[in-house]
Amino acid sequence: MKLAEETAPRRQFDDIPEREPLRGKVAALLNERELVINLGTRDGVRPKMRFRVLAAQPFEVPDPDSGEPLGVIVREKVRVQVVEIQANLSICSTYEALRSGRAVTPLREVLDQPTVRTLRTSDRRHIPPITPAESYVRIGDVVEEVQL
Repeated sequence: MKLAEETAPRRQFDDIPEREPLRGKVAALLNERELVINLGTRDGVRPKMRFRVLAAQPFEVPDPDSGEPLGVIVREKVRVQVVEIQANLSICSTYEALRSGRAVTPLREVLDQPTVRTLRTSDRRHIPPITPAESYVRIGDVVEEVQL
């Protein structure tokens, strides 16, 4: 008798081991939309790879009953996409569009996306947003690859 595992069809990418996302830092700010990161072809960066610029302070989530830490949520400032690559650096540009000044989404999704239902809550103990001072991208900010 065959086990279900043996008879299940293999997915195309099951053999490919998962890898950790690339992590680097903002090396320079070029203008309002472009920045340079300290990762390049030597690190495995490819055209159109996406990275998120992380906020300095993650948010620790406590268990609502015990108060014990459940884990940490890393917050991001902005997402960027690689537009030019050299051996040791990459130039990245923002690619998301603002809609109604509230939500940030890629432009193609703005045009095709239905309205999404939001959470209704009276609990004010939500994760605080990144402050305006924290939201500025700075040289030295950590960047992390967004794996699709």
